[in-house]
Amino acid sequence: MIAVISTDPVYHMLEQLNRRSTWNLLRITSTSEKDIARAIEQNDAIDCILIDAEALKGNIDLAVDIADRLSKTTSCRIIVIGYGFEKNCAIEHDFVSIGIPPENIIFAEYETEIKSRLLDLLPKSSNYSLRSQPVTGAAPDDRKELAEAAAVPSKADRAVMKQYQIRKPITKTAKAVTIGVAGAGSRIGTTTQTLQIALYLKALDYSVAIVDLTESHHLHRLGIEHGGAAIDDSHIRLRGLDLYSSSRAILEARQKYHYAIFDYGDFQSMPDVVSYLEKDVKVLCCGYKPWEADILIEHVFDLDDGSIDYLFFAVPQSQERDITEQMADAGSRTYFAPWTPDPLQYCGDDATYRQILSGKILSMEKTACKSDFLHFFNKRKK
Repeated sequence: MIAVISTDPVYHMLEQLNRRSTWNLLRITSTSEKDIARAIEQNDAIDCILIDAEALKGNIDLAVDIADRLSKTTSCRIIVIGYGFEKNCAIEHDFVSIGIPPENIIFAEYETEIKSRLLDLLPKSSNYSLRSQPVTGAAPDDRKELAEAAAVPSKADRAVMKQYQIRKPITKTAKAVTIGVAGAGSRIGTTTQTLQIALYLKALDYSVAIVDLTESHHLHRLGIEHGGAAIDDSHIRLRGLDLYSSSRAILEARQKYHYAIFDYGDFQSMPDVVSYLEKDVKVLCCGYKPWEADILIEHVFDLDDGSIDYLFFAVPQSQERDITEQMADAGSRTYFAPWTPDPLQYCGDDATYRQILSGKILSMEKTACKSDFLHFFNKRKK
């Protein structure tokens, strides 16, 4: 399925190309970044995203921000169209600087050229997957260096501008905010929720490290299977996330990143419960229903000083109230996340993760990009 965020003229081009219904098109008409992200991130059938640079009422910055977020939270191929724009303009470099491959960016003044490029990029069959293939070479962050090297100095480029952004210092100390994630049982979704929290923070442009403290090192294997770049024997970089599988990385994770997330696995198997309880944010994944997780009553509740958040997932909305009541005093710290079949695809539930991390979201002062202003000088009237 191809998710389309476009103006009417660009969507009309797609309809003309799709007269034989080769592709399943899903047009998203919302202009809200939150609504667009949720519609795409929660739809596993989408494997390609087509973004018209002018689709969001001409707000180029918003289009770049959405492309930036979706490139971090999904594995879909992203194609960007700039209808009526000159090639190699500053707007095109904005998209390159956030990691969109230049060959997936179509900036052209004429409809025929755009149609021709789309036919080259889109599959000939609806059964062909457009999801990004695993990268075995350079790590994802290396794309920024390529983008900067290709940038035209006289143009305003986001990759260059980011070097001059002023970030507020991390709260408390220079150490990262630490997040401990444990499960009320084995195979209960702890690793999935660890990745979902990381993807949420990554979408907000924070640096994130995940330290796998489980005996199985499932995250390490997951990173290898999905084509992550091996930095060393215990460090894999996958889609902008740094995955560590050694406890020796704890100090590095706390010093080099905004957030350090620790996957403890099964609560009962934790060798050091005190380490978990000392984290700034503590999340316990509970699966489906509290009465199915006897460990909550037998072990966790006695240790909870009111700082542990309980996260259930894939629970029907009609049952959420009953579960919250079952959690008694912990009801105000009980949250619900949607079903997430692909742990590396962000579910889009910003509200839940924002509440869990309430008070722990670092303040960052960002410099506004001037793409909207330059837009008027880079677009040629048709």
